[in-house]
Amino acid sequence: MIEPVVLSELEADVPISAFEQWAHALCGRYLDSPSLRQHFIEKRGVSKVLQDELLPLARMAAVLASSGTAGRLQMFPRRDRSYDAQRLDAQGRAVETIEITVACNGYRDAIAAETLLKHRYAPLYSDIPSEGTRRSRSIPAPSLVSLSASDMVEEVIELIRVVIQKKVDQEVEERDTLLVAFDDFRLLSVEDFERVSGAFPLRPRGFTRFYLLGLGGNFRHALTDEA
Repeated sequence: MIEPVVLSELEADVPISAFEQWAHALCGRYLDSPSLRQHFIEKRGVSKVLQDELLPLARMAAVLASSGTAGRLQMFPRRDRSYDAQRLDAQGRAVETIEITVACNGYRDAIAAETLLKHRYAPLYSDIPSEGTRRSRSIPAPSLVSLSASDMVEEVIELIRVVIQKKVDQEVEERDTLLVAFDDFRLLSVEDFERVSGAFPLRPRGFTRFYLLGLGGNFRHALTDEA
């Protein structure tokens, strides 16, 4: 399959004020056909970079834009640097390096994507039974399961803790900002949002700025060097 987005396009430096709209336009190219939509849902090829790095960075751009921060953002999807993106000032000088990660259960999300494509729906709040490899496994129609909201919040917090620790444990010299994104659709109340924010009161060791942002655009928790 020829994808509608190539990695070289993601290397453009884009104004912070326009970054979110630009990112959504790139993702929107995958809505042109059923096969492209399936490719996107399954996070194959470049579409995985869009969802795991570009969209989180777009959420950060929205936060920066809302605070009046000028400049541009640029990604490095070819993995030729020790960080994933950088922020440039109005003169084009690099002023901030950004590491991006998504707090998720990759295997469970893959099963949910397959379930969505096969049965047209997938539960947000429960695991889906499955066996075997992608090509051979059988996935039954999911049933609705009632789960404790408290358990869901604890699971989200643990996923975030795990990815933060992985980043902290890496020995990297150039590091300014850690951006962690997660699925905030799983948080159902203001109290849930407060519990997640309260679990991370400090910037992770080695980073001067920390952004914890919901992919749905509803959750924002930022700790900067000015905070």
